[in-house]
Amino acid sequence: MHMRKLFAICLLAATCLAGANAVAAPTVDFTVAFPDKEPTSLKNGRKTYKVRAYRVALDPQQVRRATHTVSDRDMVWDSGDLVLGTSSEIKPVTYQGQKALLLDTDSGAIIVAYDENKPKNAPAKVLFHRELTGDGADSMNVHSAEVLPDGNVVIADSNGYLYLLTKPRDARDVHQPMARSKWYDLDFAHGVVWDQRSERLYALGHDKIAVFAYRAGTTPEASALVLQTTFDIGRYYERCQRYPAVCPEDGNWKDGGHDLYPVPGTRKLFVTTGERVFTFDLDANRAGAAAVLEPYTPMFAIDSTVSRALEKKSPKTGRSRAEELRVVLRKGGVKSISQIPGSQIVLAQAAPWFASGSEHSYHYDRNTLLVATRASDRPDVDLSDALKIQLPKSTWFYKARVLHWEAPAQE
Repeated sequence: MHMRKLFAICLLAATCLAGANAVAAPTVDFTVAFPDKEPTSLKNGRKTYKVRAYRVALDPQQVRRATHTVSDRDMVWDSGDLVLGTSSEIKPVTYQGQKALLLDTDSGAIIVAYDENKPKNAPAKVLFHRELTGDGADSMNVHSAEVLPDGNVVIADSNGYLYLLTKPRDARDVHQPMARSKWYDLDFAHGVVWDQRSERLYALGHDKIAVFAYRAGTTPEASALVLQTTFDIGRYYERCQRYPAVCPEDGNWKDGGHDLYPVPGTRKLFVTTGERVFTFDLDANRAGAAAVLEPYTPMFAIDSTVSRALEKKSPKTGRSRAEELRVVLRKGGVKSISQIPGSQIVLAQAAPWFASGSEHSYHYDRNTLLVATRASDRPDVDLSDALKIQLPKSTWFYKARVLHWEAPAQE
């Protein structure tokens, strides 16, 4: 009996000592930004929107158990009112030697200086702004943009084109006629990334990654993209593999490539489709060879309440609703993805779409980000409160990014 008491006392003492010496898990501090889909005012008859940046102090252990909430008090920067329209893309860039944010607009792109010392609501300095005008401009659906070495910008229009926006002569030189703009075919174009080391532009389409060289001209208008090779990623599209009769899909369904974004500190790009999340190795994938995509395990297959409902089998037919609709389960529909440099923490905006009808889809604008803190994490869309960051509920966004500036490209 005395030995038991002694053991219990020793165990209690050891536990208390361990508790006293324990160090709280460190938080990971970073900034996340997005163009808000909620209009703020009218300017010359057009709705204006703000880009917002929030400081996040994330406890990786805590977020594995419960949602991390970000409040309006955590906002560290806003752009002031900008005429953006249906802006989706946001990425940190260095432009004219300044830290900046690149955004797409209804029919072009805008670059604004990023300075957290700027007064709240004061307009951010515009470094670049171009809008395509003329026949076809009103029907554009721009999803991504990227800065090129000479200061021009390329945009990806999901109608199936890449367009070059030339560096404006001055702040008033905003409009660029479609008829005098260079364009390049890419079915369902959704993402563009410039790789400094190889001096190549990577562009994500429906079932292809196209690679372009860039020839800077003596004037911005003389510059051009030159297609070098394409990588077919169609074999990674599960719906077409499982239900061949549904492919090629019609324009109302296309659910291929969504986001293309660098994995910091590596030679890889994140590649997201309406179904899955992969990485693409820039060095391992070579022209003429079959494309190789590696599953990004934490967010490769993202579960949700809609997916669970579609998985249930009918007692009459023995078939699931997913089989009847010919859709893939555990889709992520990841619209944007980015990683905190020096960590394994990855943030994604997931809005899966399974089939027509609101009961089979999630709205593509959301205010919650999914989080993966390690390889074993498995975030879900809405089955639990774990592995999520809740941005202020007054905000809505299509893409959100971790802010991190790489060494600038020469302009």
